[in-house]
Amino acid sequence: MVMYKYLAFILILLCSVGCNNKEDEKPVSITERAMNKKVLPNEFYFVARALYTPGIFKYTFETKKNKIVWSSKNERVIELSYSEDLKSAFFITAKHYGRTGAFPYIKKVRLYILNTKTDQVNFVKLIGSGMEVYTRWETDDTFSIFLNSLDDKVATYINQQKQIYNVFGKLLSDETKIYDLTSDGYPMPSRAEKSNLSPDGTNKFVVEIDSVNKYKVIIGESKNEDIISTTQKLRQFQWTADGNLVFTTADVSPSNKTLYTDKPESSKLLIYSPVKKEILKYWEGGGVKNFLIINNTLIFDTGFESKSKINMINLETLKQFNVVKKIGGCGIKYIPELPDYGK
Repeated sequence: MVMYKYLAFILILLCSVGCNNKEDEKPVSITERAMNKKVLPNEFYFVARALYTPGIFKYTFETKKNKIVWSSKNERVIELSYSEDLKSAFFITAKHYGRTGAFPYIKKVRLYILNTKTDQVNFVKLIGSGMEVYTRWETDDTFSIFLNSLDDKVATYINQQKQIYNVFGKLLSDETKIYDLTSDGYPMPSRAEKSNLSPDGTNKFVVEIDSVNKYKVIIGESKNEDIISTTQKLRQFQWTADGNLVFTTADVSPSNKTLYTDKPESSKLLIYSPVKKEILKYWEGGGVKNFLIINNTLIFDTGFESKSKINMINLETLKQFNVVKKIGGCGIKYIPELPDYGK
């Protein structure tokens, strides 16, 4: 009993800085050079509530309408994920998830492949149950799923099962590693490193991490141009085809006292021009600002839970031309939720 109380204390500390929190993922960079080599789609998929549970929807630019693609009354979509080239997608669901005291849990995680050409959804495998699940694209053709669970014998051990699949749903590898909370900390997979250079290779995006994070662009050989300083952490960045920088920052930690207010200040999204050396557009407020860039459109979610919505911005005019609002909220990868820190 003493050991389990000790473990609960450790988990409370670890969870306060990221455990069971999709909103505090490490930053992801999508290189525009890869995207310029293909014909981009005329639609995008997103997550929204379908009747009682989150499901998969598709928005079409031509018709400016959205339709439901997949849903289940017994499963909740917890993450939708595109490959970097936007040609492939998968999503994972869960029967239920939450927290019991200091311990997060997730039940009956399932993997599905989404065919982005036909809208066909194929069930792949029951991943299982545990504490938390994470996903990561390894290449445009392979992705990994990580499932963390408590060890049955040693109270301070966490088992992390890593499965790698190809885009057709074939299991390529399956391995489990054991981590000791007292020495290794709570295991969270890192993100693959991505180039921070602009498409033409002349500009470089850098972040100086400190008590206040400084976001800069190095123009040419050595000239630093400050963009913004904030305590929020970098979440995602992408260079556009014309050399502008789009990036998001967020803070959904327990120290953010605005999280549970009517107007949370949890994230920012900026478009910066190295040529003009100025911020072209700036959004802030609630949510985490997950985004996609398709053709010349910036698509991002904002707000939490039922207040979340998806905005569409023309990158030439920098004007919003449409918004998706759904009962119960919606998001690019998932419906952004306020984190539960077990208080």
